[in-house]
Amino acid sequence: MAAKRKLARPDLGLESSRLRSQIESRLLEAGADQLGVAVEQARVSFSFRLDNVVFRLTARMPDRDDPQLIRTPSGRTRTKAQLESALKAARVRTWKALAAWVGSCVEAADSGVMDLAQAFSWCVVLPDGRTTGEWLEEELGQAAASGRMPASIPALPAQTDRTPGLMEVIQELFPGDEPA
Repeated sequence: MAAKRKLARPDLGLESSRLRSQIESRLLEAGADQLGVAVEQARVSFSFRLDNVVFRLTARMPDRDDPQLIRTPSGRTRTKAQLESALKAARVRTWKALAAWVGSCVEAADSGVMDLAQAFSWCVVLPDGRTTGEWLEEELGQAAASGRMPASIPALPAQTDRTPGLMEVIQELFPGDEPA
């Protein structure tokens, strides 16, 4: 009887790094510049400029406190090693989903379905530092609660037409951290 061979499992850390590089490459190939990446325990953000407009893509990353990771599908509490393994796998799934989304946005732009700025329109950084998606989410919540349409779309401050640069966006994401 032949001995069972244990299949090699991919290194999930390397897989996450590969997917991050893939996202960066797709954005740069699509014409983005001033690309910055911020990775935290609970989120990852890609900030970049495209045609002088700053964009920020932010994704929530799974963390150790996620109830779906703490317990197995059958309801048992995972051991520390099982939790770490489940956490790494969940993070790779998030990286894969983000890479697929960015790739499909770039593909839509390459195919002429829409331009890249339209594909990422929810991620435009507004003068107050929020993205259009964050602003709209808040406005829609208020509209739903009040039954009234939002008063206006975000306007630039009266004194300037300046949009925050990449370094300002990074400083907002990580206050107190000095750039290297």
